[in-house]
Amino acid sequence: MLPRDASVVNPQNRGWISGRPPGQRRRYGRVRVLFRKLTCQGVLSVFRNLLPERTMQQNCMNCVLEQWNQYEEAVKRRAVQNRRITELQKLIGEVPVAQPSDRQFIDTRSRKAEAESRRMAMNCGLMVIERNIKLFHTTLSSLDKPVCPISDQLVCSTDKTDVREEVSAALQNNHLLRSSLKERIESQNTIIQECIAEEQNYVSQKAAYEQYRSWITELDIYNNNLTIIPPEPIV
Repeated sequence: MLPRDASVVNPQNRGWISGRPPGQRRRYGRVRVLFRKLTCQGVLSVFRNLLPERTMQQNCMNCVLEQWNQYEEAVKRRAVQNRRITELQKLIGEVPVAQPSDRQFIDTRSRKAEAESRRMAMNCGLMVIERNIKLFHTTLSSLDKPVCPISDQLVCSTDKTDVREEVSAALQNNHLLRSSLKERIESQNTIIQECIAEEQNYVSQKAAYEQYRSWITELDIYNNNLTIIPPEPIV
């Protein structure tokens, strides 16, 4: 409640003022000046026969304070919006991100799957060759001994030169096949690693593009929903 003379603050009203935030105390001072002017001009005197002057002053003061609160709150919200708009404009302007090709990503995955399938088949063939090489080594070792392949108890004096040459040729051929197959497997590994790198690059570009679109959407929302600042209350 304001005193009858708005320029004087009695102890009761001083407690009400001191408990308010600094900004509101400043506004309160402005309102006091306003009502001092109004009183001097006789504007409030016409209502003295209808309402107690102190009640009128309090109601008018509350109305002005409420207008100030709404004004300052709108200014704060608008300032927050403007700062975020500036940030978004900077982010969008610095990183113009292009949308990655979904079709290219699908082709990359298909190419990787084909390479993995070929590598699996080659690994199976490599296992067969490894078994053949092991078998041929065992056979050559047996041919070097004068033991009959039917029974270890029998001595074999048959000339095994032709058989040894045939097995040796097969062994050499399998060694060549193994080397060639390992090179082909390594080639498929290279293709697979390239595809994996392309997939990872696509995922990164996709995330960057989605973030870019999110910034644009957020900027549009801010621009289309800016807080309207009411006129500054005149005190």
